[in-house]
Amino acid sequence: MSRYVYRKMERRDHEALSALHEKYLGCGHRDNDFFEWKYWRSPGGPHESVVAEETATGRIVGELGGIAVMMRYFGKTGPVYFDVDVVIDKEASRGRIFFPIYRKRLEFIAERNVPSVPLNCSFTIPKTLKIMSKTWKIRGVAPAPKLAKVLRHGAYIGKKTGSKPIAAAGGFLLDLWSSLRYPMTAPRQIDVREVDSFDASADELWDRMKDYYSVWVVRDRTFLNWRYVDIPRVDNRIFVAREGDKLLGYTVVNFQDRTKRAGVIQDFQFLRERKDAGRALLRNCIEYLKKIGSEVAIIWDFDHTHTHAVLEEFGFGERETTGRHFCVRDAIELKERIADIPFDKARDRSAWFLGKGDADDD
Repeated sequence: MSRYVYRKMERRDHEALSALHEKYLGCGHRDNDFFEWKYWRSPGGPHESVVAEETATGRIVGELGGIAVMMRYFGKTGPVYFDVDVVIDKEASRGRIFFPIYRKRLEFIAERNVPSVPLNCSFTIPKTLKIMSKTWKIRGVAPAPKLAKVLRHGAYIGKKTGSKPIAAAGGFLLDLWSSLRYPMTAPRQIDVREVDSFDASADELWDRMKDYYSVWVVRDRTFLNWRYVDIPRVDNRIFVAREGDKLLGYTVVNFQDRTKRAGVIQDFQFLRERKDAGRALLRNCIEYLKKIGSEVAIIWDFDHTHTHAVLEEFGFGERETTGRHFCVRDAIELKERIADIPFDKARDRSAWFLGKGDADDD
């Protein structure tokens, strides 16, 4: 008899998975509410997560967690599967577990496969990308660029030098230089305010934006409220820009990494023709982060997106230590090739909008 059985994740596995996540992912305790939100209530439909169970003890020793997310794909809308959690107990044989668990996940996806399910997606580091591309035909779209803007230079200098006087003087000068080099110019007449959730105007905004890119996550109010409002114990703050009753754009900020005093911009969207709204949102976001004492603002953004120019105007720059790639696999090929699925075009990074909110690393 095999030492391990590979099966779909069930609700009875939540407690064991929480222990694995806390031990190996460094994410803190994840209780039943979190797993219910993440795997069972995703607006994209049922999850296809796989666990490795030790047959002799019933102990869960591995998980490949995947959720379905609705995606706009070359004019069509349908669920795409994202691999969001990969964790294997180091006391077990990692290689011996990883490959069977990944194979079983592909089998489950293939069982559900229809023409509207074109992709299986995940993030990976370059080392594992090489392994996976040879073994499972996963193709990298592009590195996931992390942009950052230092809000308080004194804190950074203090960590490097250990001198409070040098940090205070150097921080003052660099903060002054930054404010002159990157003036946060934006029209004050645009109404930017904080809200608790997204309403029907978010659907109208998505309908106007949906064809900006060939491949990106559907950002309607169902997804936005699930991703940013319903998530348990995550402190997201939502800011919207309006002109009368018309929604022009929004930002979502969270403060998961309080130890580093980093404000993470989860999502940043505005109408392509309304850069003034984008500037107003970003200025409000930065002012807010400074007010609460954040030392740095972080966001993910490709350089071909309509949001990138505004981020550069405000002093966001790419960090070279990201070390992650976004990668995709043609899910259709697992069952049968569908001729009208332009998967080759989906490997072109310019077809994608990839934002921080597309990833599940809360």
